[in-house]
Amino acid sequence: MKRLGRVFKQYKDYIYPVAVGALILVIIVLVARSWSTAPLDGKSDVPAFTQEFVLGSPSAPVTIIEYSDFQCYTCVIFAGEVFPSLKLDYIDKGKVKFIYRDFILYGNDSIRTANAARCAGEQGQFWDYHDLLFSGRSAERGAPFFTTEELKNFGKKLILNNDQFNACVDALKYKEAIKASDTQARAAGVIALPSFFINKIGPVSGSLRYRHFKPIIDAALKQAY
Repeated sequence: MKRLGRVFKQYKDYIYPVAVGALILVIIVLVARSWSTAPLDGKSDVPAFTQEFVLGSPSAPVTIIEYSDFQCYTCVIFAGEVFPSLKLDYIDKGKVKFIYRDFILYGNDSIRTANAARCAGEQGQFWDYHDLLFSGRSAERGAPFFTTEELKNFGKKLILNNDQFNACVDALKYKEAIKASDTQARAAGVIALPSFFINKIGPVSGSLRYRHFKPIIDAALKQAY
């Protein structure tokens, strides 16, 4: 045992770097395996929906699809801390087209909220309502679910046609469309939120930061050009 200890002390400067390197290699392999090459509409086999909510230039070389739930806490973090930088650096500059799609995480509560956002979309204000929901979720509520009355009040803040908006909310007009989006997401391998498809890379899921997106987007842009 003493001899083993002397050997370890003699070679510890070599053992530590090798061990750390091996650990990093294992992590890279696991991450690579978790990022499947599920297809993406326009550049793959995942179909587009009739009612898409798209931000950015239609001809942008990189497409990002986000599957999300307005009730999801990690989705709130992405919307508030990551998305603004992506929008500024890539979407606003015509490099990225960003598509939002629904995933049902909390059953009827998720459907009710996603439906309200689509109802706002009828009047051209999906993204404004999207921003209100995520900022409202993080700043105004401790519980994860919005009531129908709160959803209608968000519509008032945007000065929507209240009669049209409220009727759409009460009828759950887009319930089946939201379910279809959820079904497609699960078929594409989405199991955690938020999940992203960046051209043919995805799903990339979880509490991701800007530094995680940047190298993937930049690599996709190099391929496109």
